[in-house]
Amino acid sequence: MIETVLARSSKPVLTVPSTSTVREAAEFMASAGVRRLAVAEEGRVIGIFSAYHLVRILATGADPSSLRVSEAGLEVPAFLEPTATLLEAAKVMASNNVPLSSWAPRRTPSAY
Repeated sequence: MIETVLARSSKPVLTVPSTSTVREAAEFMASAGVRRLAVAEEGRVIGIFSAYHLVRILATGADPSSLRVSEAGLEVPAFLEPTATLLEAAKVMASNNVPLSSWAPRRTPSAY
């Protein structure tokens, strides 16, 4: 049996508007327990905001309440059809230098 991306996905993609502040995105990430959010503009995903972006912004001393996520140097997402196979998804990830481990489920501290 060939599994598709849609069949394997377990969570909806969480998004924030491109006009959201970095603080709003960080608060949403914390409440949802995620490290990445899709950033949407006019109904389209335009980038990915991650915990990496947040750390980089805080390290520069920028005010997260005044900086929009669209100004945070977003990662450009790679898109797949929901009917794509997991092998096709792995190939797209490899060609975009996305390590497979970055999408693995997080373990709780007690799991170490």
